[in-house]
Amino acid sequence: MKASQVLFLSMLCASAHSYMAPKAVGSMPRNLGTPESLSSSYTCENGAKPSLECVDSTAKPSCDCTCTNGIRFNRTLSTDAPGSASCATCEAEKEQCLVQLAINAGLATAREQQLKTDFENASAREAQLKTDLDNAAAREQQLKTDFDTAFAREQSLKTDLENALSREQQLTTSLETEKQTCQTKEQTHLAKQHDLEDQLKPYKSTSFKIQKCYVTTAKHALTDFYIKDLEMTAYKCKHICRGSKFFGLSDGHSCYCGNALNTDLTETDVAMCKVKCGGDIYACGGVGTTRVFTYEY
Repeated sequence: MKASQVLFLSMLCASAHSYMAPKAVGSMPRNLGTPESLSSSYTCENGAKPSLECVDSTAKPSCDCTCTNGIRFNRTLSTDAPGSASCATCEAEKEQCLVQLAINAGLATAREQQLKTDFENASAREAQLKTDLDNAAAREQQLKTDFDTAFAREQSLKTDLENALSREQQLTTSLETEKQTCQTKEQTHLAKQHDLEDQLKPYKSTSFKIQKCYVTTAKHALTDFYIKDLEMTAYKCKHICRGSKFFGLSDGHSCYCGNALNTDLTETDVAMCKVKCGGDIYACGGVGTTRVFTYEY
């Protein structure tokens, strides 16, 4: 190979090593010398010419290289040679590239972290949405159950209402029937009551008046009913003869009842009927005479 290629490869070795090893930004590579000095300065142990394709293991002034033909050489490099413009340009581009790589790496790391965070948030959101969906499904099922229950309750209430209306109609009809029956019975009872009152009038009478005093030696003045009581009174006889039109008292102990007077009676003076009753001091007829009373209705 040409000596210029040796310089280029040596510079490439130095640049690659500097890229791999930590280095302050802005530091410049050291001058490795001219191709002629490189080819004439290295000495191999077996006297052979070294290969020009070497790899610089460090970025230091001393260079320890292993050639492709197996020859190893070591030489301290000169640091006094003037810098190369092409090396400076390459170093600047390299540093700019490293800075850009660092920026890109930082951006990629931040982007990766952001994507990780977004993924975690999306996973959490997905889990929350799944929970919300499950809750919504459970709520929907509960609402459906509540609706079915409410609908069944509504149907039951509707049936109860219809039964109540039917029962009300039956009761209304029954009430009307009973009302008519009661009115009929009431009219019948009132008619019976009036009839009974008419029949009871004689028994309810609390007053009576003296009719006349009759001679009853041969015939009784009243013949429907007769009773004798030693404790007889006018009021007792009146009670006994209730329902009759007349009652009469004779000889202080006898009570006669009847609705008609005997037509063959002889009227006499009231003084002939002054015998006192056996039960009180009221006049109860006389001996052979009857004091006749009539009810006042």
